[in-house]
Amino acid sequence: MMKPIQKQFFLQLKALLLSISLLAGLNAAGQIIRPKPLFKEPTPTSPQSAALIKSIEFPVDYARGLVNVEIPLYTVKVNDIEIPIALKYHSSGIKVHDMSGWVGLGWSLSAEPAITRSIQGRADERNFLNNELLGNNTKEYLEDLANNVNDELPDQFYYSLTGSSGSFLFSRKPGISGWNIKTLPYQPLKIEPLGANPSQLNSFKITDDSGRQFYFGGSHVERTDLLDLTTWKGNEIISANRMDTVRFAYHPTVNEWVPKPQSHYVSVDDQPTNYHDEIVRATNCADGSTSTAPDEQMPKPFVSEYVNGAIKRYYWNVSTQSLDYLETIDGPSTPSVEATEVLYTKNIFFRGGRVEFEIGNRQALNGSTIYDNSKRLNKILVYDSQNKVVKEIRLTYEEFNSHGNVPNNNSVSIYQSRMLLSSVETFANNVTIGEKHEFTYNRNGTLPNKFSYDLDLWGYYNGPKNNASLIPSTTLEARTYTNAAVPLTVGGADRTSDSYYNYGQAAILMSVKYPTGGTTAFEYEPNKALNVQTQQNTVVGGFRIRKITDYDAATGASKVRSFLYGSAENGGGYMRHWVSGDALYNPFMIEQTKLSLVRGLVTCFGIPGPGVTYGPISINTRLRTVMSNPVANLFYNGEVVAYPEVSEYNGEAYQINSGKIVHKYFFTGLGSLGGYETPFFVNGTTLPYETKADWIYGTQTNKAIYKSPGLNSYVAIQENGSSYFPALDSDKIWSRSVYRNTVVIDHYGGSGIAIQPYFYQTQINEYQTGYNQLLSDTSNIQESGFPLFKKINNYVYGNPKLTVPTEVSFLNSSGRLIKEKSLFPAEMVAMGNSQPYQEMIDRNMLNVPVAVEKYSDQNFLNRTTTHYGTWPAGLIAPTNIALKKGAFAEDVQVEFKGYDARGNLSGFSKQQGPNTVYLYSYNSQHLIAEISNATTAMVESVFGGAGAIAGIAESMPTDAQLTAWINQLRASPTLGQSHIKSYSYKPLVGMTSMTDAKGLTSYYHYDPFNRLRYVKDQDGNILQAYCYNYAGQVVDCTSEPVGQEPVGTCQSFRLRIPFSVLNNLYVSYRPCGSSMYVTVGAHELEQELGEGDEVVLTICKEGSAPDFQFRYGPNGAGQMINSIQINPVGPCQ
Repeated sequence: MMKPIQKQFFLQLKALLLSISLLAGLNAAGQIIRPKPLFKEPTPTSPQSAALIKSIEFPVDYARGLVNVEIPLYTVKVNDIEIPIALKYHSSGIKVHDMSGWVGLGWSLSAEPAITRSIQGRADERNFLNNELLGNNTKEYLEDLANNVNDELPDQFYYSLTGSSGSFLFSRKPGISGWNIKTLPYQPLKIEPLGANPSQLNSFKITDDSGRQFYFGGSHVERTDLLDLTTWKGNEIISANRMDTVRFAYHPTVNEWVPKPQSHYVSVDDQPTNYHDEIVRATNCADGSTSTAPDEQMPKPFVSEYVNGAIKRYYWNVSTQSLDYLETIDGPSTPSVEATEVLYTKNIFFRGGRVEFEIGNRQALNGSTIYDNSKRLNKILVYDSQNKVVKEIRLTYEEFNSHGNVPNNNSVSIYQSRMLLSSVETFANNVTIGEKHEFTYNRNGTLPNKFSYDLDLWGYYNGPKNNASLIPSTTLEARTYTNAAVPLTVGGADRTSDSYYNYGQAAILMSVKYPTGGTTAFEYEPNKALNVQTQQNTVVGGFRIRKITDYDAATGASKVRSFLYGSAENGGGYMRHWVSGDALYNPFMIEQTKLSLVRGLVTCFGIPGPGVTYGPISINTRLRTVMSNPVANLFYNGEVVAYPEVSEYNGEAYQINSGKIVHKYFFTGLGSLGGYETPFFVNGTTLPYETKADWIYGTQTNKAIYKSPGLNSYVAIQENGSSYFPALDSDKIWSRSVYRNTVVIDHYGGSGIAIQPYFYQTQINEYQTGYNQLLSDTSNIQESGFPLFKKINNYVYGNPKLTVPTEVSFLNSSGRLIKEKSLFPAEMVAMGNSQPYQEMIDRNMLNVPVAVEKYSDQNFLNRTTTHYGTWPAGLIAPTNIALKKGAFAEDVQVEFKGYDARGNLSGFSKQQGPNTVYLYSYNSQHLIAEISNATTAMVESVFGGAGAIAGIAESMPTDAQLTAWINQLRASPTLGQSHIKSYSYKPLVGMTSMTDAKGLTSYYHYDPFNRLRYVKDQDGNILQAYCYNYAGQVVDCTSEPVGQEPVGTCQSFRLRIPFSVLNNLYVSYRPCGSSMYVTVGAHELEQELGEGDEVVLTICKEGSAPDFQFRYGPNGAGQMINSIQINPVGPCQ
């Protein structure tokens, strides 16, 4: 698609003007190098520059072993706002409990901005933000913390803007009222809760570092069944210049039923103190009384297993030295579901049109509506401002049922039904055949139902294990009342990852078929983690990409990329935390002291009268609990394994290939002794050693490219290295977790046991946000081991509010230190230039470069400054560009004359140059005329004043109206000495024509899918042709787009050509009955000898127009030929 015209001159300045290099440096003789052009004028971007042909070769997230499958659908562009709408696939595998969503398993749709959160303890607004007792250590307060009445854990919020994402937390300190907000990692965002009571968190406003404002929440929120807010949907985005707003609307809230996370556990009660074996139970008393001993008086170890509401209890049989079944309390209940609110995007409204999302009910295999109320996205429609559909995207799906028994014969759909995205087809201009992407998935096996217990520790299907619970099999050393050590295995669930049958690959994406017929196929393998102590690899949860193969539909050729993982290709990566399955740093087990008060009772057997009681007796036991869910996070940024090194082969590894690329990533301190892999919790408790420092890890530090002269032989030809440093915020985020290390059980009554502070253990964690500063990067090119070129760039960060460098320096070829220093609004204020730069800071326009200074060997060369001012309607925009050389005074080079109501630049003048005026239309979105050597007043006089110009800007003209305006400009005597360039457009598609000051016009033609296809001159000659290829597919670039004539009118033509060109002449035409153009060699057509050295070709083609195209050269890649004689014969026979 053609790149739209950039309407904001302010935007161009940010990207272009401030990178002006008048003095790039000095040559060896000390002479000034000729400067680059001072100022890039805001002429429209030509369509061809925006229509660069790209193969969709899905990039790989090497550090996590993922292939990033993304299907771009449409991008909303207005002013400085861009909203890419795309489908994205997560290739780590489908988990047992994964929901299909509205676009199918594994897929997500990015469209609207949003804020979501993970609630820690209680929702922040319910206690944490208003808790004035933070850090209190009274026993009553600690008890409330343990019971979740009070909260000292900040929730983690996740934001997704247009093109950026991250997280933030509310930061509070004990003894200090109020809070502030910290982004993690640090980003120069301004985040504000809104509303009459901001601490209720009903809505948010986020301002990015360019000044764009994002509004969230209000009535557009999602809640849990406990009415806790979990998602704040985007309401609107306001451009940095505050001249444009993009708004979002949503379908009515849907209450969808989702499986409630299951939590099973088993407790082991052992190692008793003060135990009396005779205090068991009372029987045969004269008064007939009986008494059953409490758990505390049962033989130890005593085991209780909790699964879906059922409690099974076992005691230790001293005789058999094994557990004996005692009883079951309550029967098992059905795994439960819970309602959650879901908001689906309905519309995106923007200046120039809208995007509409059409949803429908999912359909089960029997045709009935899915019971869980889930929806699916059926269509995306793009409308222009005239309510005309310019693009339609249709999505189709396949429903399938998981295997396994459904609990209590409930509705199958809510437990078993799953949905896969089958295809995405794009239509435009009322064509009947769309551009289709088709997807295939691994269907060799099926997933179990959503409540299955057959899954590994990370949630992936590990085969038909027939587990009776989710409690992982764990072996402990238990102690009897005599303190004898006995081995005890509890849990019993096989939660290991599948290493052979690949059960977990069920329903994973296997291939993408492109509209051109080509296919990309994906091959996966299980993740592996390296135990740095044993140096052994272990298969763990999820999958990594092993091979990507691109197939050409026309030739059958394939291109292969394969991957090997781990340092020196050892195959293993690092896990967030090792899972040992025993008591050593086991994130699935906690340990407590159980303090019990019981009433002693001596048996009545053989003793007349009632039983004898005494007490209370205090019994201490060790209570260990093995749970189905870990107490520590087992994931790194959502993934199981992080790989510090990945080798990407151009072909198969260990075979003849063309070379490889080795990628290395930053994971300092990895290993069981410290750093990334250190246990992230206090062993045996739920207390985390949480640092929230994942942002530090994963940056790429080295990329080395090798060529292969032979089998298993590689020679380095290029290496790029980067050095990072984590810039940490000294103002840490405080949090505190509490753990009840003593459980009190009172079977005696009376005053009971008083709560003591030592019953609780606390852990203070201070999270330190920051960001990774790129300190230097190195480029090194070599040949046969000899260096050919090396360059090192060094970076300095002088503005603590920004994450971009303020200084860049390097040594040029002459050995001089060249330094470029950037100044932003904060630096301008520090230099005494208060306005409008302080206002820019207040608007969070922090990352707007204002000036660039250049130095050579610390000697000041020049400074280019874009001075900003405040214009009508509060617009902050440039007033001029000035240049200061050495010790000379600053000299204005370009002066900006003003801006229209949408912030478009209306005119400028250069030093000693003509004045230029810009004229806009199409709802002020596109530049339609550029008038040089004129003033705004002169142009306004042609149309009758400023009001008429404003009317033209806001209108949506027809071609005839636009032509009339341009002709009016060209014919005006007032503009007789002016030079006029003009442009026309198809809204939401692209430029259709460009006419230069000499009156020569280039025309831009688009294919049925609104992509640039041809550039032709005013005589209809093709100047450029564009093909759209996928993954290396070959598409004929000489074929014309679909014509206007209906298919079905066939005409025969005779073409006379010289015999000498027969073998290298190629002809493009539409075969009879076809709407698509083909290109064939003239020598392949029906031939007969003509007069002299002529050959006569006969072609039967679609349509009556002689719309042939001829090219001379190998494979039709040569120059156009326009001198072929064409004679119509009549209808085809």
